[in-house]
Amino acid sequence: MKLPDVSLLKALTQGPEARALEKTRALVGEGKIDKAVATLEAALGKTPDSEILLFEASRLLLASSRETDAGECLKKILRRKPRRIDAVLEFIEEVKMKIPAVGSFYDAVAEHFIRQEDYARALDALERIGSEELRVYQGRHLAKWEAVRKNAPQTKLTKTSLHSVYYVALALERQGDYPKAAEVYRSLILKNPEEAGTIFARLQAILARDYGNLPLRLALADLQMDAGKVAEALGQMDQALEVDAAAAAPEVAARLVKRLPQQPDNGDLL
Repeated sequence: MKLPDVSLLKALTQGPEARALEKTRALVGEGKIDKAVATLEAALGKTPDSEILLFEASRLLLASSRETDAGECLKKILRRKPRRIDAVLEFIEEVKMKIPAVGSFYDAVAEHFIRQEDYARALDALERIGSEELRVYQGRHLAKWEAVRKNAPQTKLTKTSLHSVYYVALALERQGDYPKAAEVYRSLILKNPEEAGTIFARLQAILARDYGNLPLRLALADLQMDAGKVAEALGQMDQALEVDAAAAAPEVAARLVKRLPQQPDNGDLL
């Protein structure tokens, strides 16, 4: 009796994901990267939530210089299963050994941590993205936020819109542009006042590690003053003077002069 062909047996016993992976890897071995990508995309069309296919697609898309699509594969994994963040981080480390430019992967990681309200780890992810590339990702979120401000200027921000605003602010922090980051946070607090405590606590945590960051300290003082937390704002100004009296004195004086007419009865400012 003639035995069935081995390839036929594999086709009968393997699932569709395994068959797609085997075909993909065979095509990669032949140097046919475009066909390998097409094979994976076809397989994902049938099983779009397959984690193993998404990981493999992400790897091949990055190798094909399709960075945005590669990052989107990891975003799909993390949106569906946030607890898979450790697996995603391990995957990134593995890919980095062959392809160092993985900015789109860290963009996915940053978005994940923002959704989890872990802004410190989100900032850490953004710091792993090149400046020019980060401006591209920042621009996308800025466009989303500006569309919301234009179309619904009076309404509170939804969770999705909040995430975009935090991304923009964190990206500005990553670039060291604390005054602009503070402006974004100020706009956010005006729209969603309940976010003030979270923002203040996060900026204070940064200052605990970076005590001499004068621009950030003054930005925090401005935000606290806007929120009516005068004593806290004055405390930040005092610390700014301790850090660098020569540089801080004119900044502090300008703020006090600006605020005195607005709050003439507030003895804290005198």
